[in-house]
Amino acid sequence: MNTRAIRTVALVGVMSLCLSTWGAAQERRLEVTGFLGGLSVTQDLGTSSNIYLEAAGEGQNVDFGKYLGLRVAFMISSIIGIEGSYAQGTNGYSYSVDDNEVGNVDLGEQFDVKQSNFSGNVLIQYPFDNGFIPYGTVGFGRHTQSPEKPIAGFEESVNGNDINFGGGVRYFLEGPNLPWLGFRFDFRWHRVSNGLVFEGNEVSPRFTEMSLGVVLRPF
Repeated sequence: MNTRAIRTVALVGVMSLCLSTWGAAQERRLEVTGFLGGLSVTQDLGTSSNIYLEAAGEGQNVDFGKYLGLRVAFMISSIIGIEGSYAQGTNGYSYSVDDNEVGNVDLGEQFDVKQSNFSGNVLIQYPFDNGFIPYGTVGFGRHTQSPEKPIAGFEESVNGNDINFGGGVRYFLEGPNLPWLGFRFDFRWHRVSNGLVFEGNEVSPRFTEMSLGVVLRPF
């Protein structure tokens, strides 16, 4: 074997050793999660009245499986990461009327509203050797409520600042073949500065979010 061939083999060997060492040392830091969940909604619409009656309203929950979203996270280190989330779902709003003649009457669900949320969060986690990664999170974003049809007495769309915090756990499959696949349970509490409300009223909606997701770690 000539000198050039020896140098080539040696170079390839060194490069292979470096790449294998780098691959073992590097963690997969980008995570993409598709999830479905539900929202527990606490939101009064306030009241609207005239000389004959007074109307009130409130939001219903978003059923589990009807709140869909995507999260993209980048782990800065083994314990700290940043994450962006977008999710949306639809829930109903109901009315009750206090009439001077017939008394209080529950009119049931009257209209549907699309809930849309975008948030940026910080993740603090503690990885275990068995693939489980519990974490806590806190973040800030924007929440939009949009009636699916124009409703008299309400704006077409209302935006509010969203503060949220919560936590959960991720689990990644062990072994050399599927280190990029995992599952996730997430629980978050949201407080929004503004929401749909009868004219002349103010509201600060609260949401409790619970979701299940599939996580991909491409690199």
